[in-house]
Amino acid sequence: MKILFVNDDLQGGGKQRRLVQLIRGLEADPTLELHLVLLDRCESAGRTGRTGIDEVRDLVDFPEIWNYRVNIHFIERKSRRDLSVFPRLYKLVRRLRPDVINVWSIMAAFYALPIVVISRISLVTSYIADCNGPRCPSVWWFLSQITFAVSKGVTGNSVAGLRAYQAPQGKATVIYNGFDFGRFDGCASREQVKGELGIATPLAVAMVARFDPN
Repeated sequence: MKILFVNDDLQGGGKQRRLVQLIRGLEADPTLELHLVLLDRCESAGRTGRTGIDEVRDLVDFPEIWNYRVNIHFIERKSRRDLSVFPRLYKLVRRLRPDVINVWSIMAAFYALPIVVISRISLVTSYIADCNGPRCPSVWWFLSQITFAVSKGVTGNSVAGLRAYQAPQGKATVIYNGFDFGRFDGCASREQVKGELGIATPLAVAMVARFDPN
């Protein structure tokens, strides 16, 4: 089976990390052929004036992706709504002939929708990662509803998020965030960190979250 993942980029963020972790888990299955399309290589590289492959690699915040059994394809998107992505993505899909396309952003869904309909490819939507669903009615709300109608499955990392986006119950599946404890390998010991922070109590409670107007 061939799976084609489509996302904007791999620069920071929990959504990107979940995608990388999914690819890491799936690559162990020898029956799967994995492909990843990133849409923002040139836009990101252009902001820094760096366009060589080594520089592009540096713009990916998850360098472990280069060690996984996944073929990475870059499509230059000159703006967020660059319509020229359609023919180039369609050409790639025709060449790869994937069995499943898995989209990880609303714009990835926008580009993939006509392609999966024309090519009769199964679509899985995985961009729901918050509880701020699009306003109804709005362009993004209509796009989400069309995406859900075409999709074989819709995944999100919370029940609240799936409800906020009005994902159909018969297709919606919650996949809660996990954590790779291997990321702690090589880190300083608990005692050393507590000493550096001046924590003298037996227990310390920490919270990691995103800060934004939402």
